[in-house]
Amino acid sequence: MPVTIRKTKEFNWAYLAGLFDGEGTVYIWKQKFYGEKSNRKPIHTLRIFVTIGDKNVVNWIKDNFGGRIDLKKSNGNRKECFRWLIISKKAERVLKGMLPYLKTKRKQAQLALKFRRTFDNENRKTHIYKHKDGRFVNVEIFKNVLQERKYLTNKLHLLNQRGIYAS
Repeated sequence: MPVTIRKTKEFNWAYLAGLFDGEGTVYIWKQKFYGEKSNRKPIHTLRIFVTIGDKNVVNWIKDNFGGRIDLKKSNGNRKECFRWLIISKKAERVLKGMLPYLKTKRKQAQLALKFRRTFDNENRKTHIYKHKDGRFVNVEIFKNVLQERKYLTNKLHLLNQRGIYAS
């Protein structure tokens, strides 16, 4: 049964925000193209995740907010842990739900939400391009929007560095 984020109870948002403040990350993933696709513009995707050792906790997050769970195997001194991950529009909805409760990751969440606004229709012009299997729509993104995405990605990267705390 699909998860309906809108019906999530207030205390669940607060609990997720607490987990996210301590164990979460906001990240903008940039896919670059090489070879014959190298002339394509990069694709930016908002990703948020919580990495924690307790599988019951990540299962609770997935059950209440959607997303997926990845296993991160033990490595050297690090023990096995689980990562809950959610991307794009779903990540935006989760960040909006957590925002009133976030303390340490509030600035990152606000930057991520600003990044997601660059995907609004007024920021791009669409040209329909039919791929041989008929699946794709080619979206041309304005140059200033790409620059804004790059700026926000870099700013978020700086906030995510260890020892850098948003005040």
